[in-house]
Amino acid sequence: MRRRRYLLPGRRCPSAHTGAEVECGHKPTDTERVTDLKKGKNMERNKKLTHNAQSLRRRMTRAEAKLWYQFLCRYQPRFHRQYVIGNYIADFYCHRAKLIVELDGSQHCSPEEIQYDQKRTQFLQSQGLRVLRFSNLDVMRQFESVCEVIDQALKQGPNSSKSETWY
Repeated sequence: MRRRRYLLPGRRCPSAHTGAEVECGHKPTDTERVTDLKKGKNMERNKKLTHNAQSLRRRMTRAEAKLWYQFLCRYQPRFHRQYVIGNYIADFYCHRAKLIVELDGSQHCSPEEIQYDQKRTQFLQSQGLRVLRFSNLDVMRQFESVCEVIDQALKQGPNSSKSETWY
């Protein structure tokens, strides 16, 4: 059972609610604006994708599991798995470095999927993020090289605007 929040006049509601407008006056929307406190830049997150992202965290591919458990889960700065940004879910996201690591399976080779991935990458770059793309085969066969590329990208820092695709 959810507790109701009663706010003092002039205080902003800290959370999104389900259903209609509640006592605090908060009107829920599909897209939540998340503020990047360090730069003051707003990023949008589609709240409807949160449950999908949670499901994807439980059902990782072999390549995602290998990259996460053997490299990224202990890496500093910290990475997040299946992180919602706008209307997309990033495989791995490092907030401090503004870096997204995407792993693409064989379904990403069709012309429609390539076009979709390009559109997605353009949106993520417009949010000030860098995107690194690897195929699942790269992670399984050339794991050390993939880890090295990610490490180099993190050492470059968040100011580098270069996005790369490795296939």
